[in-house]
Amino acid sequence: MSQQALERAARVPQSSISRIEKGTLGNPGIETVRRIAAALEVTVNDLLEASPAGNPTPASQEPAGQYLLWTD
Repeated sequence: MSQQALERAARVPQSSISRIEKGTLGNPGIETVRRIAAALEVTVNDLLEASPAGNPTPASQEPAGQYLLWTD
């Protein structure tokens, strides 16, 4: 899913989604996380348990890994 599509589905600004992916947003609010999780059809736990890019885990073990890219 593109950032633009996620923006529309989650009602979260694309700039925030980009900053979350880049790791420059800090800690997004719980409502933002809930909206993104719902739009991606995963649980909040799936998103919060995703490994950072520096410490990857196979996508089969981390479902959110296929949806969000966490970088330094």
